Amino acid sequence: MLPGLRITIPRSIVLSTDVFDSFIEHNDLSKLDISHLSDERIASKFMAANLPATIIGDLRSFITNTRRPLIVRSSSLLEDSLLQPFAGIYASMLLPNESWGTDLRFQEVCNAIKYVYASTYFEKARTYIKSTPKNVSDEKMAVLLQEVVGNKYDTYFYPTISGVAKSYNYYPSGPCKPEDGIAYLALGLGKSIVDGGSSYCFCPEKPKAPLFGTPKDFMRYSQKSYYALKLKSVYTIFTKNEETTLEKLEVDIAKKHGVLDKVASTYLHRDDSLYPGLYDEGAIVIDFGPIVNYDTIPLAKALKLLLRVGALALGYPIEIEFAVNFNRDESKPAELIILQIRSMIPPDKYQDVNIENIDVDKVLCYSENALGNGIISGFKDIVYIKSESFDMSNSNRAVSQIRRMNTKLMDAGKPYMLIGPGRWGSADPWLGIPIIWSDIAGVIVILETPYKERPIDPSQGSHFFHDMISSQVGYLITKKDKGNIDWKWLESLKLIEETEDVKHVETPSELEVSIDGKRGKAIIKEKLMIDNKIKTKK
Repeated sequence: MLPGLRITIPRSIVLSTDVFDSFIEHNDLSKLDISHLSDERIASKFMAANLPATIIGDLRSFITNTRRPLIVRSSSLLEDSLLQPFAGIYASMLLPNESWGTDLRFQEVCNAIKYVYASTYFEKARTYIKSTPKNVSDEKMAVLLQEVVGNKYDTYFYPTISGVAKSYNYYPSGPCKPEDGIAYLALGLGKSIVDGGSSYCFCPEKPKAPLFGTPKDFMRYSQKSYYALKLKSVYTIFTKNEETTLEKLEVDIAKKHGVLDKVASTYLHRDDSLYPGLYDEGAIVIDFGPIVNYDTIPLAKALKLLLRVGALALGYPIEIEFAVNFNRDESKPAELIILQIRSMIPPDKYQDVNIENIDVDKVLCYSENALGNGIISGFKDIVYIKSESFDMSNSNRAVSQIRRMNTKLMDAGKPYMLIGPGRWGSADPWLGIPIIWSDIAGVIVILETPYKERPIDPSQGSHFFHDMISSQVGYLITKKDKGNIDWKWLESLKLIEETEDVKHVETPSELEVSIDGKRGKAIIKEKLMIDNKIKTKK
């Protein structure tokens, strides 16, 4: 059916939730006063505990029989439920797993499992759960131990391609329809996609339809670096997360590894065109041209099939995380490896909202690129980045300021609107504010504004977007010349708190956001806007 491409899943072992229950019970960890312990203290308590004896034999057998790198992934009841996914909230660990000593590798895996268990109770997870109807006591953690997909290159390990495919696209363009879906591809490990960094996107139904304008437009934002796993093992108790074993490499290193000819094109200035493959002259551009435009492997066809089958099986639009690996033996087929399939919120859960007849000059904000649907009201608080004085070099600094305001508003039970430049949730601090979802878990509406003269595409980070969609947060993007937020009105509002980069203000009357999900348009107005002392209709 798909010549030249083999579809498979990684070799895996699953520790189900009853193992977690047994671990908590036998080590008396349920008695810990989690709310008063730091993440480091929680981790150390879990590290000192023992895994259930019933799994030790099978786990050791698995480790003995593989020396490929491993990923220890969380799979909790709440994280992987159909309607309330917590993607990216809990820890996952990447392990080089290449030491000749089985005991060392086994101990490293046991520590990683215990750390993932501990992350169930970390501050990030507790904050996130507060924004849902659930309690931390409802949570149970399963662990998925998988071989990492990829090949070894010197002291690094990574797949040729990582990707995310969605069966419903909230940002269709050109001839593509929302139900045609969308796919994001990146060279190397998938962190650059999951965290909203540079990636290449295309529509699986119409893979050759251009989504980026001219080659010059795309070159500016194409991938310049990628993530790989460092194979120099360090056997220590984990203090942070998978990033301790990742390294960001320049694209030129992948060229030395002989990987780029499968995923790159060359830009020739003389005719302003991209040509698939590598040439002596011209600039290298990671655009996956050989695959997407010239079908060196039938990736688009395979993704289209998998998205349809997955959506049919789950009864919801779905999202697939995958990797593509090329065999060094050219006679063997490439592999499309499915890492994860999860649901998206169904787009047919629409209420009719029609804003076509609204005079956009008389509203506080107008967006022609909005995600979500329905009318969001009942809030008066706004947190926003100071527009005129803000510089993207300070975007990392702004994160902690926003996090503190989010905590205060959540504790007070006040939902709020968040406004700021560029991509929210971007891994690249020059493209937007690099928050994670737990930093803004109390938000009800997000507004992305232009940054100076630089056009920045909307956020595409898988985990950030997935959590936003599952929380059914309204999401609006504005343009400088059309419909941007009324900054004079914003500056006139009652000031609650101000920091170096961020302001928290309150409106005199409730705000109302109307999102037309079928047309991707939205407006923001005060719920009872007064014009010449005459109240307009809601």
